[in-house]
Amino acid sequence: MRHLALIAVLLVSLPSATAGQELRLPNKEGSVKFAIIGDSGEPSAGQRAVAQQMAAWRGRFPFEFTLMTGDNLYGSERPRDYETKFSIPYKALIDGGVKFYASLGNHDDAGQIQYKLFNMDGKKYYSFKPKDGVRFFAILALERITGTRLGYDYAAPAPRRNAAGPLTEGSGDSKERASRDPTGGPRWRNW
Repeated sequence: MRHLALIAVLLVSLPSATAGQELRLPNKEGSVKFAIIGDSGEPSAGQRAVAQQMAAWRGRFPFEFTLMTGDNLYGSERPRDYETKFSIPYKALIDGGVKFYASLGNHDDAGQIQYKLFNMDGKKYYSFKPKDGVRFFAILALERITGTRLGYDYAAPAPRRNAAGPLTEGSGDSKERASRDPTGGPRWRNW
């Protein structure tokens, strides 16, 4: 019983112990600063709260872009859905010049590669360089064999590699290598 009382006291005091702490992020001048979001495509109070917190944190940590790790839009994907599920919730960031770089997840329609604000330029696999010496790759780990939705249930591996192992983008023009784990696979699914 004393253990339960001690646990209760610790749980009650935990919020007050952490309330005075300040989150510190590496904010070195000249560094690449970015945010990451995933499973962001359902218009709800939670999504709006995340977008508001991102906008507030940008004042202290001036990130220039956001990586989207997939499941960018849930449900239907009509033109109005792109507004209600993305451009309206993240309007403050978009208007402030933050670029979003999406990768597709298992709930995403392949047509998202055409959406201008996702910066995919019509490619499922792409890369971008926010500054010299830094390159990000957007990689779709698995694709469904049939249909336009992407998924992990009837999957074939992607992206393409040649025998030497370089990762090729959608256009096939990249000569750069992706970081890989000892088993030979990429270290990430989408990013």
